[in-house]
Amino acid sequence: MHKEVSQQIFFKEAQAEYIALKKKTWSYFHDTFLPISRIDQYENEMLSFLKKEKKRILLHRIIGQNPLLEIKHVLELFYFRERGEKVSLRDMNPYLREYLNRDNLKIFNKPQFNGKPILEELNDLLIHRIKLPKSGPDEVIKSWLPEQFEKDLKNIPKQILKEEGFGKVIRVMAGVFLFALSDLNENMSDKEVHDKIEIALKGGYFYGMFYPLIDGILDNSLVFSSQQKTELVNLLNHWIIGDFSLKNTLSSNPSMKLLEGILVKFHKLFPLQDNHQLYKAALMLHFSQIEDASKNFQTQYSIEDLYVPVIIKASYTRVVAAAVSGATIDEKMHGHMIESGLIYQMMDDFRDWSSDTKNKLFTPFTYYLNGPSNQLINPFSLFLSVNRVYFTKFNNDPLFVKLMTRKLSVTIQRFNDKNTPKETRVKFWKVINKNAQIGEIVSQIHASKYRILDPDTDFTKPIDEIVNRGI
Repeated sequence: MHKEVSQQIFFKEAQAEYIALKKKTWSYFHDTFLPISRIDQYENEMLSFLKKEKKRILLHRIIGQNPLLEIKHVLELFYFRERGEKVSLRDMNPYLREYLNRDNLKIFNKPQFNGKPILEELNDLLIHRIKLPKSGPDEVIKSWLPEQFEKDLKNIPKQILKEEGFGKVIRVMAGVFLFALSDLNENMSDKEVHDKIEIALKGGYFYGMFYPLIDGILDNSLVFSSQQKTELVNLLNHWIIGDFSLKNTLSSNPSMKLLEGILVKFHKLFPLQDNHQLYKAALMLHFSQIEDASKNFQTQYSIEDLYVPVIIKASYTRVVAAAVSGATIDEKMHGHMIESGLIYQMMDDFRDWSSDTKNKLFTPFTYYLNGPSNQLINPFSLFLSVNRVYFTKFNNDPLFVKLMTRKLSVTIQRFNDKNTPKETRVKFWKVINKNAQIGEIVSQIHASKYRILDPDTDFTKPIDEIVNRGI
């Protein structure tokens, strides 16, 4: 009884913290970007900046063909993105520098289907993509992960797998792994390195399973009905804090059994009483997921309603990843993740706009295209403004500018998706071309006809190809 009471108290405390977090996040957004005239100012500054950077952006077609350079950029951007720090390659620990090895170019290889069983092909790919320190733990990659795949893959809804659902699992796992690698140092014993990486891989897999699975089910109208989603949320309110006593009509569903089993294992690895920071972060993510998933295209939302849950969700996805890896999250790092959450979420939304539109997923951008006509903020204007603020935060550091203009270029090159219905594309280009300068820059990037790697998605595309062959 005492355990149940303490879990309930913990949950109520988290609810109160979420309300305070929403107020803090809105205060940051309001003070940084409003009134609307400030967004216009930042947008124009960013457009002027991009015009000056045009030659550099177009040169990305050359450097984008070098996968070794891509890995270097991934590691450098990781420190800016996740820790708010500039760290050059030579200052990174040897465990990270080991990735800059020509043997690791296989990380972006297109899969060669050799007639092996799908699970074997999947594991072969992962062995190339997750390079362990010399002290292990090899057994996690070679035996533990394949066992998890065999048990879990068949219970993930096919609709979610078709939408790159398993790739998201691996990307989350890789993010936790990178956090753990960046925390290693040469003074640690082989056992300390082994244990830290083992927990990060297992915890990363469990987190990678439950976060995208929950997100996918809440977003997808074909998996559960509205009533079933309400029951799902009720179960999760208990499961996330380690209370598995509640049962309802969903309890026997294979996907829910999978989710419950994953969270049981997660709690065994990270007991609630020893990991309050982790579970508070997980609940912040959970609350923002629920709020974000409840949106519809018919309702008129305020700027606060639209963007605050998005910022918290994007930020706490990474806060939880850092906590699972064992990283210490101080106030500076936490504040940085809140500030940077919006820019990376908007990049994802613009990059995925075509598939999001096709699947009728709600994002600020698809809402702008398909929702009420009297919305206040053009999301592309906000996107450019957020970039400008972020550049200023790092004092236009040359390395950061180079990395972010590349990231911006990757995002823009996805805009002209020919697989999207013409009506939707016309609507989309009206948004982009509201400012002549925007249309000019986007057109120039498209005219270059280059294709550079996008590590966020290209890293896991072969994995999704293999999984989808088995559906």
